[in-house]
Amino acid sequence: MKSVAYVALGIALPVVWFGCEWLRHFWFLWFITDQTYPVFFRLLYGASLIDWGFYLLVFLAVGAAIALSMQKNAPVLWAAGFGFAYSLMRAAISPIWVPPFHETFVTIWACGLYLMPPIGAVLGAFAARALLGRRASVGT
Repeated sequence: MKSVAYVALGIALPVVWFGCEWLRHFWFLWFITDQTYPVFFRLLYGASLIDWGFYLLVFLAVGAAIALSMQKNAPVLWAAGFGFAYSLMRAAISPIWVPPFHETFVTIWACGLYLMPPIGAVLGAFAARALLGRRASVGT
C-alpha cells in the first residue's frame, strides 16, 4: 500500500506544482496587480499576505484531499511531507532564496512562501480528519 501512495504522491507533486503556477497567475491578476497594500511594521507588505493566502488555501485543499484518500496511513504526516516536498522543490527551482543581503521584507516574504504549503497541508488534513470523525460518529 505504501508503494502505491509513494507513486500517487510523486505524480501529484508536479501536477500541483503546475496547477499552482497557473492559478497563481490569475490570483495575482485578481488580487495583487494594480492594487496598493499597506506595509506592516516596516517589514511586511500586505501583498505578501495575499500571496501567502493563495498557498494556504491551495494546500488546505491538497491536505484535505490527501487525508480523505489515505484514511488509515497517517494522512497528516503524508500531507506534511507533501507540503515540505513542494516547498523544497520550489526552493530548489526558485531564484528567490533567503540570503542575508536581501531586504528584511523580502526575506520574510520568501520564508512565508516556503512555510505556507506544509502549514496549509497539515491544517487541511486535520480539518478533513475532524470532518471524517464527525461523519463516522453521526452514522453510528
